[in-house]
Amino acid sequence: MGGIVVVDFINLSRPPDRERLILALTGAVADDPGNTQVYGMSRLGLVEMTRQRRGPSLLDLVAPDAPPDDDDAVT
Repeated sequence: MGGIVVVDFINLSRPPDRERLILALTGAVADDPGNTQVYGMSRLGLVEMTRQRRGPSLLDLVAPDAPPDDDDAVT
C-alpha cells in the first residue's frame, strides 16, 4: 500500500498524548522499506503520512484480469 494516508485521532486531545502517538508512529515505520514519512497531527486530530508503494497496486492484487484504466492505457 502506498500514497497519502490520513488517520483520524480526533478524540486524542491532550498534547502529551499526541506527541507520544507521533513518536510511536514514527518509530513503527522507521524500518519500513517503503520510505514512509509521518508529517504530524493537524489541529483536527488528523495524522498525515505518505508511503512509497513497493509492489503491485491493490487493484492488480484483487483483480489481476481487470481492464486497465484510461490513465494506464497504452496508446
